[in-house]
Amino acid sequence: LSIRRQRQMCIRDSTPGASLPTTDSDGDGVIDINDACPDVAGEGEDGCPVVATPASAPDAPTLAESEVASIYSDSYTDVANANYYPDWSQDTQFEEVDIDGNKILGYSQLNYQGNTFDGVDLTGKTMIHFDVYSSEIDILKIVLINTAAEGGTFEIGVDKTLSNGAWTSIDIPLSEFEGFVASGGNLDQIKYEVGTDGTASGNKSFFLDNIYVY
Repeated sequence: LSIRRQRQMCIRDSTPGASLPTTDSDGDGVIDINDACPDVAGEGEDGCPVVATPASAPDAPTLAESEVASIYSDSYTDVANANYYPDWSQDTQFEEVDIDGNKILGYSQLNYQGNTFDGVDLTGKTMIHFDVYSSEIDILKIVLINTAAEGGTFEIGVDKTLSNGAWTSIDIPLSEFEGFVASGGNLDQIKYEVGTDGTASGNKSFFLDNIYVY
């Protein structure tokens, strides 16, 4: 599947004698104005590399709906007003992928990526869960963000090692995100980056599913 970035429609200059753009920076045959990945050569129609998706979805969660606050999962009702590809001026590409009826979030060309959603009250919650798949990123930095913290936005991240080419089930104590719960207990954004001392190769792709606190 081709992971593609949402792009604004371009308006051509209809002035008589105006020249049409022809620049193709990455030399993949798709001119920059139509290329969702203008700096990375790709074989997709949108100019992006075709990214291999996981062969299967991760195991479904087993916790009861009443025990979790879900940010993204087919198994639960997700938090309201979630945006899994907000415009943060990132280079990252996105596509939601369906694997045998189970939807997952797919990202590639990662420099950083965020999720935004209505604030999740962490009262009574002690853990956050992610299912992550990658064959190209070995360490993922996961950053929790509270934009409603007293004194301004508070964010803190931790690095997690991923299994190569397999789903990694990650359960992180909220206490590992030092000071986050004390910042007001409101989680309304998550950010992802290549972890400290981590490496990213190829399309720098990773996939997410079953994001929830409990």
